[in-house]
Amino acid sequence: MRELVFGVAFALLVGGCASSSSYSTPTTTAPAVWYTDVGENPDLTTYRQAEGPQGIDATLVTVDSFHPVRGRLLDDAVWGGGDKKLPAGTILYARNLSIERRVVRSYTGEILNRRNLNEKNNPVEWCAEHAKYETVCIFYQNPEEAFYLNAIGGAREALIANHHGARGNLPDIEVLEPEEGYLGSYTAVFARATRDTAFVQLRKIRSDGYAEHRGLLEVAFPDGAKRGTLLGLTPAILEATRDSNGVISALEIVYPESAEAFRNNPDEHWKAVMVEANPALRDDFDDDEFGDDTDQVVKTSY
Repeated sequence: MRELVFGVAFALLVGGCASSSSYSTPTTTAPAVWYTDVGENPDLTTYRQAEGPQGIDATLVTVDSFHPVRGRLLDDAVWGGGDKKLPAGTILYARNLSIERRVVRSYTGEILNRRNLNEKNNPVEWCAEHAKYETVCIFYQNPEEAFYLNAIGGAREALIANHHGARGNLPDIEVLEPEEGYLGSYTAVFARATRDTAFVQLRKIRSDGYAEHRGLLEVAFPDGAKRGTLLGLTPAILEATRDSNGVISALEIVYPESAEAFRNNPDEHWKAVMVEANPALRDDFDDDEFGDDTDQVVKTSY
């Protein structure tokens, strides 16, 4: 599993409506530089989880993040009809992003259909700082073209925030060694709760200690249920403790059973939690190609 899910709030979404230019699933094999191993960023081997019931404001899960692989443009990258450009020599950062197209019922937000456009052919993406407060990520399209999308979060940890993109040239890129050092940690914190819902705050704790709030996930415990499913940071099954008024007062991660178990076999834990959350996925996982099916179901990025 090359990247983790960081909750619904940060899934890469491409709406059903066309933008100035639409992304197409690549039908050709990209040059080798587009299949660079970006490593684990965040790094699953650093996964930690709280043991036992945890009250309000407790950190449930922590995963550390390190610098991604870097690259350098060998020629200019130009898109938007020539209006935008990254000059040769620009430093890029390798990301492993996916674009998911969803059909959503407008008045309820219900997802009627979804498709991962990268499930069959998924080169890495190269992201760079384009202008003040702006990041652009380059997606391979074909031997002549790339697709350029604006992003948030900085080039090292870019997240696609919208579907507005443009086509441009496919630039030449050389791979560089990653920078050394620690970028920070991602955490899931028990923020507050009602009788039937717990709210988990996703945070990025930067290396300087500054905490960035990255979204609030709801974990449902309908009709007084004891267990709920957290689909953020790393999927987990939570068990709720309620106070005398029936309000959820503590959460405990009951699956995966331990951080060590997760680190030793993360794919099995992803599979089990995803099936728990949506039993209809069980048939998708009942074969020997679990890795491919996982990508189709949960592949996205921080």
